[in-house]
Amino acid sequence: MFTQIEWRFTKSPIDSETISNIEKHFDIEFPEEYKQIVLNYNGARPKPNVYDTEKTKGRTVKSLLSLNQKEEGNIFDVMNWISGKIPSKFIPFANDNSGNYLCFDYSENQKNPPIYLWLHEENRVEKVSDSFASFLSKLYLP
Repeated sequence: MFTQIEWRFTKSPIDSETISNIEKHFDIEFPEEYKQIVLNYNGARPKPNVYDTEKTKGRTVKSLLSLNQKEEGNIFDVMNWISGKIPSKFIPFANDNSGNYLCFDYSENQKNPPIYLWLHEENRVEKVSDSFASFLSKLYLP
């Protein structure tokens, strides 16, 4: 699945138990497609990495957030930094070069959450896609 995406600069590997513990911690269930990718490419950078939101063209993904708590900028660190700033039920999973975060929105759909970009300087969100799988299918080269 998603073989057209090349994942580079993978961080230290994680296992299914790590994912399960994170899901329990945040009281969520990650989409299956996301779990498959992070099991193999934790913290990696996708190529292609450009996507469009409903309002903006040409946004970029820097990398997936690491799920390993020992690595800097992991999902727990990011949640501590942005908690109270992002909408309730948003869980970040990737970043860009400007300090913005791609997030799952669990307020809309618990099983297959839509994807939003949280823009930290403007403290607002833009919808990216209806699901993680849809998000991946929309990535393109600049």
